Amino acid sequence: MEEIKAKKIHVVRDLSANEEALQGLASQGYGERYAEQRQRAERNIQKAKELKERIRELESRRGETNELLERANQKHREWMEVESEMYRAIQPFSMPALQANLDYATSEAESLSETLAASFLDGHDITSDAGVNEFIRNYRKERKTYHLRHERLQRWKEERVGRA
Repeated sequence: MEEIKAKKIHVVRDLSANEEALQGLASQGYGERYAEQRQRAERNIQKAKELKERIRELESRRGETNELLERANQKHREWMEVESEMYRAIQPFSMPALQANLDYATSEAESLSETLAASFLDGHDITSDAGVNEFIRNYRKERKTYHLRHERLQRWKEERVGRA
């Protein structure tokens, strides 16, 4: 087409009168366009083949990725169970639980020493000096245990205990 535009008007008129020249120009233009379109179509076909291959590869990788994701999710669930079990296992050793245990042990020691004193005052199991000495020894031991636990509990409540 550029060649025709470059020609003078009288040359173009002469060419337009010649039917064979017009058919030659037309077939030449169409031939070039046809060749270009054919090349584009072949490139598109080649790209489509490449895309199909990539899609197959992508599908297989997607499957592998899904499997890996499922395994990772399963491992995460297992870890959450283990972590939960771990926290349940160490719960009795937490500071509030230890403080509650000490509080309970302190009350038990006080209750036991009071029971011993009441038993002595009622006169049960006291028949000799050995029985009195045994009572005094047991009573002192229980009161000592009570006072030690009571002091530790008070320190804990006042936050004078390490790691409290």
